Amino acid sequence: MKTKALIIGLCVVGAAVGGLIGFERARQEEMAAAEQARTEAMQAMAALPPGKRATAGEVKTVDVTATDKKTKETRKYKAFESVSVDLPLSTKGSPEYDAAMGKLKTLAERVADERGSSEIQVAMTPADVKARKVALTGGTVNTAKGNPITVSKVSDAGVPAGVERITVKAGRIRQTEV
Repeated sequence: MKTKALIIGLCVVGAAVGGLIGFERARQEEMAAAEQARTEAMQAMAALPPGKRATAGEVKTVDVTATDKKTKETRKYKAFESVSVDLPLSTKGSPEYDAAMGKLKTLAERVADERGSSEIQVAMTPADVKARKVALTGGTVNTAKGNPITVSKVSDAGVPAGVERITVKAGRIRQTEV
């Protein structure tokens, strides 16, 4: 948990610095937190047999432009956009599955609190949706700070059979003039 404390500490330092330097640090910290959540979700299922382990894609980023209010200097930065982890449906309800989901939910909460909102998208193949009689309904939950996390369930033919793809998406950056 030293890494988590370090990230939180860096976030506070980034916010305290302000301006473009603080904005850049905050974006870097978001990407580091997403990578950490991705890694920890996979580690949570690492003890399971090979066919029942989580797999994950890379952390996706998007380019954002920020402007310093005082100097009017403008710079482009990479910002966290999303991360996806595939969890085998056969592990649903297991302690390993729950631990992996917990890591992704924690990331969604953090991003929602930093950006004002986030989304958790749960995707399965159309056949898995039908076989499991999954209702493709979602909803919204709020973090302890009152920021919304939208949960959506979708049918996606691009998801491997027997897998639930959990994608945490960052909300829009609220402030690009810093």
